[in-house]
Amino acid sequence: MRTLTVPLTLLALSLGLTACSDYDLHRPDKEESEGEPDPEPAPEPEPDIAYSPATLDFGGLPKDCFTEWQEITVTNEGESTLEVTDATFSGDGRSAFIIDAGAPFDLEYGEARTIRVRFQPGAWTDYTVNVDITSNDPD
Repeated sequence: MRTLTVPLTLLALSLGLTACSDYDLHRPDKEESEGEPDPEPAPEPEPDIAYSPATLDFGGLPKDCFTEWQEITVTNEGESTLEVTDATFSGDGRSAFIIDAGAPFDLEYGEARTIRVRFQPGAWTDYTVNVDITSNDPD
């Protein structure tokens, strides 16, 4: 019969007198891991304005006549309250347009509101005007 001898390596531990249930398996020669870094805090919810249609076309109209009202739907697609504080026109010829926005108003997530726009040309010319909607949407 052949006997295999396996050498044992003994670690000299300076544990003092402890009972098995008190024994800490922590190895004092290893540094404690800091664990996973704290995750980045979740971003604060923000409002996100959306609108449709992208443009309004009033077509040709005789001078000093009104068009029918056209509508722009403003929607909050963000996760916090959208605060619309103003809706105005910019561009040459803005005085030929009328807005019925009801601003200021607030929209919660998923809510929508209609802004109505009407056109009354005062001259025979092309008009290119923007509707500027002021809100707390950060972008």
